[in-house]
Amino acid sequence: MKMHRGKHFQYAPQFSFVALFFLLVPIFASPAKGQFPPAPGTGPGLPETVEAIENARVTTRILYITAHPDDESAAVLTYLARGLHADVALLSLTRGEGGQNDLGPEQAPQLGLIRSQELLAATRGYGVKLFFTRAKDFGYSKTPEETEKVWGDEVLQDMVEVIRAFRPTIVINGWGGVHTGHGHHQATGLLTPKAVQLAADSSFRARGSSSAQEVTAPWGNRRPIVLLDIDRSEKPIARKASPGF
Repeated sequence: MKMHRGKHFQYAPQFSFVALFFLLVPIFASPAKGQFPPAPGTGPGLPETVEAIENARVTTRILYITAHPDDESAAVLTYLARGLHADVALLSLTRGEGGQNDLGPEQAPQLGLIRSQELLAATRGYGVKLFFTRAKDFGYSKTPEETEKVWGDEVLQDMVEVIRAFRPTIVINGWGGVHTGHGHHQATGLLTPKAVQLAADSSFRARGSSSAQEVTAPWGNRRPIVLLDIDRSEKPIARKASPGF
């Protein structure tokens, strides 16, 4: 395990989604306690037993962050939500209004509305919740710096608010480790760990939040969020984000 100067991350060995399964299994499993069996006729019946098992489950919350509608992995989201029964949400930073439309005349805001509705329908099939930020899809961007300049601070603020509201135990960085190609993708990969850290910072509040009631409580400050970088050029990296930035 390596600690890098200037960063508050604990790096774990590289692994794939197979490792994600083994990471989640202990979370879902409940520890067995040794005890004497009840006397015949005095133990709980089958309905009570099933109810007790369901009540004892520890729900894992997973937030998958990506840049555009259709960037997400449908197979991964469906497996996590319907296979492992985790509480899963997808955060798409943009609504995809800057994309191409080969099926109709709709462009810009109208296209963004269509893609938002398509993604909403898809996430219902996956079994996950859906969030967006105020990030503008302004077409192809060459660099993450250009993207962040256009997006401004409000996108990072929105990401922090989603993390604090949803309270995930695991965050999947859909574009983590990507340093080439679309600037939106690169910027998303860079902003995600920043958002995770700021979500745990009690001193951080979004601009325009003047009262305590408008500020959501920090998340990740007591128990670090597990941050998974889904690096599409190399093997994924798992790391824990701790408070501080």
